[in-house]
Amino acid sequence: MTASCDSSPRKSTLAVPHPRLSGERCHATRPSPEPSAARRERQGRAEPLLTVAVVLFTVNHAHDGFSGGTLARQWTTGNIETGTATSEFRVVEVLVGGSSVVAQALAGLALAVYALAMLRSGQYSRVLSWLGLVSTVGWFLVGSALFLRLPGVSFELLLPFAGLATVWVLGVGITLVRRGFSHTSPGFSESPT
Repeated sequence: MTASCDSSPRKSTLAVPHPRLSGERCHATRPSPEPSAARRERQGRAEPLLTVAVVLFTVNHAHDGFSGGTLARQWTTGNIETGTATSEFRVVEVLVGGSSVVAQALAGLALAVYALAMLRSGQYSRVLSWLGLVSTVGWFLVGSALFLRLPGVSFELLLPFAGLATVWVLGVGITLVRRGFSHTSPGFSESPT
């Protein structure tokens, strides 16, 4: 952290009265380990991955719910035989399972890029940033292993990483909300336009 004081009447966004210097306003700044343009570029690379993952999850859940429900109704009303319903449901499982696994890997990768950008920016808690990085990289690696059908890998291995990533996203949300409230608290001064 560095601090600088300015005796000009212009106000800084983070300006606070300095207790020892009359008439001067001081503000603290945290140096960023990397330029903000590079950080925005890295976060920008994650957005298409996250968008594709969300679309795949949406299609996956819609397909699963619609197809499974339709097959169940057809079977219970007698419109389809048990053997046919079973074989058609296996096809649904392959389609839904395949898109789900790809979505898991892409979501893990996209969130890992965000977590890395947060860690490198130095603007967030290191514990929070590392929690995000470890959980999302694990999510990506296990999702990729599921997609590649590596032996010994099951969906249950993905759950701890996805759970930790959910806790991380909650922590990021709380951090951002708290920062938002701190900017609207008394004593906050607007920057000149």
